[in-house]
Amino acid sequence: MGPNALPTLPVEDAAVGDDILVEIAGTVQFDDLVRTDTAFAPYFLLVVPFRQVAAIEFDGTPVEFWQTSAEVATARGTVHTRGTARGDIRLGAKFVLIRETEILPVFSARFLVKTATGKSYEDKRFIDAPAFFLDALASKTLLEEDGGFFRKVRVLAQLGFVTWQQGTAAQNDAISFGAAVQAVLANNLQLELQARGYVGWQEFDKPIVAGVTATYPFDCFRIFLTLNRGITMDAPKWEVRTGLVFFFEIPYLSRQVATPANAAGHSPVRIDAE
Repeated sequence: MGPNALPTLPVEDAAVGDDILVEIAGTVQFDDLVRTDTAFAPYFLLVVPFRQVAAIEFDGTPVEFWQTSAEVATARGTVHTRGTARGDIRLGAKFVLIRETEILPVFSARFLVKTATGKSYEDKRFIDAPAFFLDALASKTLLEEDGGFFRKVRVLAQLGFVTWQQGTAAQNDAISFGAAVQAVLANNLQLELQARGYVGWQEFDKPIVAGVTATYPFDCFRIFLTLNRGITMDAPKWEVRTGLVFFFEIPYLSRQVATPANAAGHSPVRIDAE
């Protein structure tokens, strides 16, 4: 499969915020500087929250531009060495089960469905089949104060299950996992370290990646830059991603709850300082 066929899901905050989120980004994956296997894909994300209790998520990769060397194409048994492939769309929801307290983290459940819109299976780009994701999420703020080098530190974790159709008839499934540490510095710069992946029981189904993200917030949007490194052979060796995330506040959908995650006026899923 190509790097965008069934990618590892980024570790997500278990809390649900107040703002509608719209992300527009672009991702470049490559093996090395001689371009033996490269891909570029635009990405979009829409998150609509409902009073900090639930959120609908809609994201995807509409198209992928890719190329491989003749050696890689032969090893994979693909038809072409370059091309354009239609990508996949995911639709799902997240539900808060336990709110964050001074002692307990916030717990939530997330369910996502991948459509079968992805094409170019003959070139091993997308699997052209549905997939289902079920995750348990947990998040906790460890530090939140003014005046220090770190204004906020938050940890995230997820554990789940993913299943999909692999090939023409076979089904595959895997255990997914991930963890992240987020920090807001005194100058409002946000840093995140993250590791995630899933492990299946067939071939080409064990991608694990680690990465770092730098984000800077503005009044109604933030800009970010991510560098990921593949740990296993089933993940792209290198991935660079950048984009913008816009925030839209709709009072009817918001519900301010005095929890450690937003007691200082910050949305639980926006670790940037106000």
